[in-house]
Amino acid sequence: MKGVVRKRIFIIFAFVFIGVLFMVVSLADVNLVSAIDENSNLSNGHKILLKSREFVPEKGVNKEFAERVKATNKEKIHVLIQLYNVMTEKERTDLAKKGIILTAYIPKNAWFASVPSAEIDKIFSLPNVRSVVEILKEDKLSPHIREGKYDWARSNGKVNLTIKIFDDISLDEAKNILKTYGEIIWATDTFNAIGIVIAENKISQLAQEDAVQWIEPTMPPPKRLNDGSRTTINVEYVQNFFGLTGNGVKIGEWDGGWAANHHPDLTGRITVGDLGCTETDCRIGDHATHVAGTAIGDGIVGGTFIGDGKYRGMAPKASLIS
Repeated sequence: MKGVVRKRIFIIFAFVFIGVLFMVVSLADVNLVSAIDENSNLSNGHKILLKSREFVPEKGVNKEFAERVKATNKEKIHVLIQLYNVMTEKERTDLAKKGIILTAYIPKNAWFASVPSAEIDKIFSLPNVRSVVEILKEDKLSPHIREGKYDWARSNGKVNLTIKIFDDISLDEAKNILKTYGEIIWATDTFNAIGIVIAENKISQLAQEDAVQWIEPTMPPPKRLNDGSRTTINVEYVQNFFGLTGNGVKIGEWDGGWAANHHPDLTGRITVGDLGCTETDCRIGDHATHVAGTAIGDGIVGGTFIGDGKYRGMAPKASLIS
């Protein structure tokens, strides 16, 4: 009888042990999957995409960076703030009440922002804020500047630049900063930008100015053909990677004249929206046709050979109402 009892106790113990072991393994698997999911989420959902670099910032704020900011004794500084989720209007208002002004969106879920320097190490503890990141001077330089490819803007050791100023900085304040670097040529509050000619060796120093958001060479001389436009504004990436072509989309164009439906790149996709018009401009116009080509041209009139799509537009399968 005792032997039977011992045997039953052993069997029960064995089942309990196996059950506990199974639970431990299961929890380990869950933790592993969670870790994989988190890493995947980090790489896909929290990667900041700048023209200078792509990176996943650490949560919070770098301690050494925070100490440097406080040591400057500046009232405010511009940083990158990354959020966990898309910001609501209320959250944006709440941040503004704390002196945090969001100026420009950066993929993914990040913003250029003006923040109080004294509160730099407390911002990430606010609701929905994931990271507070330093803006490097390289982040402010266009690819042309970083690669030294801007011969059209160079002359006698100087360079003609367009400077984008953060939106919370007034043009007058920006002019007072930039005039110490060179000759201001123009300024516009439409884009909060300034044109300036400076010594080329001062570009790096200029990029360290907190008020400066972006530096690029002045526009190159215009060319007859604009097949580089897609690459310049990253449409090439959208078309090739995501397969977005404008299929099913109707675009409205208001111009001095109509786009030419008989142009090979546009055939069958232009609708004249005001056929009853009797004004002087109610006729096919070169400019309207050019704009339509930039928008929806399919590039059938090829570059190297017919149909190679070299000169296709931004949405080559969309249609247009002119």
